[in-house]
Amino acid sequence: MSNAIDTITYRFATRCVVRKQEEKYLIYNTESDEMHLLSPLSYYLCSLCDGLSPLNEVQEIFSVIVRHEADGLKTPVADFLNQLLARGVVDLLE
Repeated sequence: MSNAIDTITYRFATRCVVRKQEEKYLIYNTESDEMHLLSPLSYYLCSLCDGLSPLNEVQEIFSVIVRHEADGLKTPVADFLNQLLARGVVDLLE
C-alpha cells in the first residue's frame, strides 16, 4: 500500500552544474554559490530524480542497484533527498 510520500516527485535542480572529480561528483549550485561533493552512488540517486518518476519508483530502481529491499530504503532515500532539497540540489515538484 502506498501513501502520499510515495507519490512525491523530485527533480535534479537545473541551477546546479555537475563536474566529475576523479571518483566523486562536484555539484555547484549557481544560485547559492555552494558546492557539494557526492559519491557515485549518491549522484546516481540524484540522477533518478527526473521530475517524472515518483519517490516510490526512484526507491525501487535504486534498490535494484544497491541490491537491497526497497522497503528498507524508503526512509534513508527520502531523508537523503530531503537534505539535498534543503541545499537546493533537487527540487520538489507539486
